[in-house]
Amino acid sequence: MDEQEKYDESPTAQATRWKLELDAAKRQTESWHKRAEDVIKIYLDERESTAKDEKRLSLFYSDTEIQKAQLYGNMPKVKAGRRYADQNDDVARVGGEMLERLLNADIEKGSDTFASALWNALEDWLLPGLGQVKWRYEVDTEQVPETPAKLSPPDPLTGEVRELAPAIPAHEAKTAERVCADYVHWKDFRWSPCRVWDDCRWVAYRLQLTESDLTALVGEKVARAVPLNSKKEGYTDEEALEDPCARADVWEIWSKEDRKRYYFHEGYPVILRVDEDPLGLAGFFPSPEPLLSVVTTTKLLPVPFYCVAQDLYRGCDELYRRICLLEEAMAVRGFFDKDSPDLKDLLNTRAENFMVPVKNWAAFVEKGGLKGAVDFVPLDMIASALNILSQKLAEKIQLLQQVTGMSDIMRGQAASSATATEQAIKAKFGSIRGQSKQKDFSTFATDALRIKAEIIALHFDAETIVRQSNMETGHDAQLAPQAAQLVKDKFADYRIEIEDEQVSMQDMAALKSEKMEFLGAVVPAFQQALQASQVSPEVVPMLLEMVKWALAGFKGASTGEAIIDQGIAKWTEAQQQKAMQPPPPDPKLIAAQVKAKTDIQKSQMDMQRSVAEHQMGMREMAAEAQLKQMDHAIQLKQAALTGIPEGEA
Repeated sequence: MDEQEKYDESPTAQATRWKLELDAAKRQTESWHKRAEDVIKIYLDERESTAKDEKRLSLFYSDTEIQKAQLYGNMPKVKAGRRYADQNDDVARVGGEMLERLLNADIEKGSDTFASALWNALEDWLLPGLGQVKWRYEVDTEQVPETPAKLSPPDPLTGEVRELAPAIPAHEAKTAERVCADYVHWKDFRWSPCRVWDDCRWVAYRLQLTESDLTALVGEKVARAVPLNSKKEGYTDEEALEDPCARADVWEIWSKEDRKRYYFHEGYPVILRVDEDPLGLAGFFPSPEPLLSVVTTTKLLPVPFYCVAQDLYRGCDELYRRICLLEEAMAVRGFFDKDSPDLKDLLNTRAENFMVPVKNWAAFVEKGGLKGAVDFVPLDMIASALNILSQKLAEKIQLLQQVTGMSDIMRGQAASSATATEQAIKAKFGSIRGQSKQKDFSTFATDALRIKAEIIALHFDAETIVRQSNMETGHDAQLAPQAAQLVKDKFADYRIEIEDEQVSMQDMAALKSEKMEFLGAVVPAFQQALQASQVSPEVVPMLLEMVKWALAGFKGASTGEAIIDQGIAKWTEAQQQKAMQPPPPDPKLIAAQVKAKTDIQKSQMDMQRSVAEHQMGMREMAAEAQLKQMDHAIQLKQAALTGIPEGEA
């Protein structure tokens, strides 16, 4: 193949180019496809031979099922947050919560296909060695008719008409937006030959399109010219699905070099369709780096996990086959004297207390009786061989577990004499390889959901983000429009992650310990803030901000941060209202005022008492003067009556 620059942009030249590219990728994966098909047959126990003596232990099936349950025990839960965990950036916090709600709500929907696609990718990773999913952006639109301009009534003096609102031309409006997950079968995925994924130039997904699907993609004229297959390419006659509809195998090729999407059919001479960068993603590809088993930097080509330990699996099957044959040989077999045919009935009968008549008893006794007439095949040699084979099988299974990482503690085979600490240490170190696979699987799921989040940020309207995240109401409703626009403008500032335990079987003890650790750190901080508020209220906001800063590093802290924000706001409002009120009076001043008031009241009482006493004295003096006047008047009257002068009388 010449360099890409030597191929012009004509549909025929591009078809030639991609035919060569896909053929090269196909030749690279042929050997892997053959090994992968053999692995799947072993997993499904599909045997070419029908011999009854072929026995299998199916250890590979058992190990694979254990790993499935270990790696994907729970529905994925997305944690989306601002990259730098700035506790004061509430708009970014709300934006992260919006993304988290959107992604988790879609996963929990019964109609969402991501959970099933992720499960299928996991199975393909454990069996053939490659798992992949991809995303599609879909939008529903409706035609909105033209809206005429809104005009004001004519001016009564001049007759002038003003335009209150401009006319809105006819246009298409979005009615619904969604991002759909597609499972990619391991045979329907190809990539450019490379050593590491960062060097991959293009990826291709095989689409099985019916004639109607093809018509919607490239138009009716081209669709009629594209040949259809009677069965899906890449499948044998036995594997082909009974599908009454013929389909076209169209390759959807995403080329990172020129950031274009091509649709190519190997039986059609020109490229079916070319699209300029449909999604505008930073990584361009609509799928994450695939789950690949046992790869090196020599060639980006997976080796199925089974192939690494295939000799041990086959050895276990062979030992198990021999054990089964010896178990079948563990039956009573022997010889008896032909001259004493009646002994046959004695050996074959199942009845108890059974007697057999013997002719020529004397001769029978002379030959040694029953011991001389019957001899059995020895079973001790078979039993010994069984014990040896069983021991060898146990040793080989243990060796297989060391190679595959399936430790005894994961199978619940810890010794009864082992202490709890010893079992915990075995579990910790025995699951290191399992933790590595959990990390790989959660990284794959995280990368996939990060692409979905990027599609939402780039293509969803801000109103759609607010509506679908249900942020129109609640504590942060006022920040929702600004946060949605921030998500669209600065998606790179967010991080999307799925912790390992979210998709694997959770360690409930570890989860409980984590929550208790969180409460142990937060509760004392609030107690200190409460104590500080009684002594120095001005330090309370600082303590709450420190708690919020520490809280930003914990899982699921977004809701807690919102609650703390509300608490800080309410406390600040209360302090402002308190500051607007007049300060409380000084106790000494109050005491002085009370004393002065008391003294005034006492002086007033003394004055009132003095006035009352003076008035009493004046009344007494007036009474005495009145008495004297009365006595003088009496004396005058007496003198007048007796004729004696007043002084003489």
